[in-house]
Amino acid sequence: MSRGYDRVIDSDVAVDSDATGPRDSSRNSLQFQNFHANETLETGQQDNSSGGFFTSGSSTQNVLASKKYLWSIDYYSQFFNVSSDSVLDRLLNALFPMKNFFEIVNGQPDLYAPIWLATTVITVLYFASTVAGYLASHISHQPYAYQFSTLTSAATLIYGYTFITPVLAWGVLRWYQCEPSLLETVSLYGYSNAAWVPVSFISISPLEFFHYATLSNWIRWIAVAVGFSISVAFLIRNLLPVVNRADAKTSQLMVVGVVLLHIAFSLAIKFLFFSYVHAMD
Repeated sequence: MSRGYDRVIDSDVAVDSDATGPRDSSRNSLQFQNFHANETLETGQQDNSSGGFFTSGSSTQNVLASKKYLWSIDYYSQFFNVSSDSVLDRLLNALFPMKNFFEIVNGQPDLYAPIWLATTVITVLYFASTVAGYLASHISHQPYAYQFSTLTSAATLIYGYTFITPVLAWGVLRWYQCEPSLLETVSLYGYSNAAWVPVSFISISPLEFFHYATLSNWIRWIAVAVGFSISVAFLIRNLLPVVNRADAKTSQLMVVGVVLLHIAFSLAIKFLFFSYVHAMD
């Protein structure tokens, strides 16, 4: 028979001597079972147990994500499906890291911050650096030349740190069986850039007009230090519960590594975008 038909199971029953007995008993002895429904059910149960590449397999969103191809636009569009209120709540938490970021995300991280917020920081850094450079040239009585290479430097630094660093951190954490989520780690580093937007505007010091170059430079250093403190506190506040799944020595080394990388990142922002030499007459 074809595999598309249902299988017929004939059970052995006692046949009565009455003429109607065999017909009734044989009618009751035929039982039909749909094996295709059972196979479909078992297959569905197995599919639900597997998760996607970026997230764990516990939520419905992750199961649906695993049904889509990694190279398709539909796969990544779901990570931008976030409301404005959710983004605002996550931004405020990045600036005032009082709550656990992963609890706020609740298994639904987004790529809004790693892409759009990082792009905003790049634009603001370039704008602030250009204005601050113009003011520095003004008090030095020198013509100012626009440096479009600053935009390239900003894009390389911000995008590189936002995407490469969390991938490396995720790999190390996974090696030590801390089981982080790659997308949540990338989203965490993306939102940590929020502090650099106000830092960039503060670094445009109007005191340059009054020839207070040293004071303006101190203001920039303080602004960068505050930006570093807020962003690194946000990272450590949320990564600490994850790294603590490893042994004590390993977790301490990972925390130190995160802090050192962030120090280097903050110093790069200061010296690449807000470091000027004033030639006073």
